[in-house]
Amino acid sequence: SLPSTATSFTPGRSAPAEETIEKLSRWKNRWDGNMIGWHKDDPHRNLIKYGGEIIPSFTAESDDKTCKESTSDFRIFVPLCGKTVDMAFLAQHPSVSQVVGVDGIKKALVAFSEEHPQLEIETGGDS
Repeated sequence: SLPSTATSFTPGRSAPAEETIEKLSRWKNRWDGNMIGWHKDDPHRNLIKYGGEIIPSFTAESDDKTCKESTSDFRIFVPLCGKTVDMAFLAQHPSVSQVVGVDGIKKALVAFSEEHPQLEIETGGDS
């Protein structure tokens, strides 16, 4: 299995893994060259539209891009997360207790942490 680097909004256990896997080199080169045109500054429109499919009682007003309150705690897993603002959007939802993002590129996770200092972010991964 591939080692991964993880960003979690709850305490982590170890340092991020090195990006030595050949399969990750393409993505690492893109991040190193800041060729990340897929990255958006706003939560994905389908997350806003269909958030209720993953979080019951979820509503998001497209104008203010905030989540409204519901009554349960939910844990959200975001594979290959990069630095998606979707994680910060979900983490701010009052019913979400944990958001875990996993990516193989450390730079993406460090960028996410730096861009969202208001979140309690811990990093961890296989060493």
